[in-house]
Amino acid sequence: MSLVLLALLEGRGANAVVLWILAVALVVSRVVHPIGMKTKTPNALRVSSTTVQWLVLAVGALYGLWLYAA
Repeated sequence: MSLVLLALLEGRGANAVVLWILAVALVVSRVVHPIGMKTKTPNALRVSSTTVQWLVLAVGALYGLWLYAA
């Protein structure tokens, strides 16, 4: 869902720096999450990667709404 949101933001003409920041945060969180799956629960890697993924989705959605309103 986050990748689709990033594609929609790019199509809407979003700032490239914002898109890069969101994309890098998403990729890093996706890489860290499986590492956290291998350790015992609860662990900080898994929680932080899930939180970052939700934050990317929320920030991207709010940014998309701001672009739509502007």
